[in-house]
Amino acid sequence: MSPNNKKSNVCFSASEIGTFVFCPVAWHLQKCGFKPKSSKTKSGEKKHDILGKKLIKIQRQSNIANYLLLMGVICFILSVFLILEL
Repeated sequence: MSPNNKKSNVCFSASEIGTFVFCPVAWHLQKCGFKPKSSKTKSGEKKHDILGKKLIKIQRQSNIANYLLLMGVICFILSVFLILEL
């Protein structure tokens, strides 16, 4: 087997995968040995917190919209049945 055909034994922990999904830049910096404790890191953490809260709000609004849409469809179907009964 030639050196180019060797399989790499790269292994990622669940924590690393979670970090990458949350912020690929943070994951890369950690892999390069960067220790995140600067003022810019704190600013980035604040921005991540703000974005996270916005995403949670958007998810809740989306859930409410989906619920209202479902209720609307049910009301429409019931009204069609009531009209056909008359």
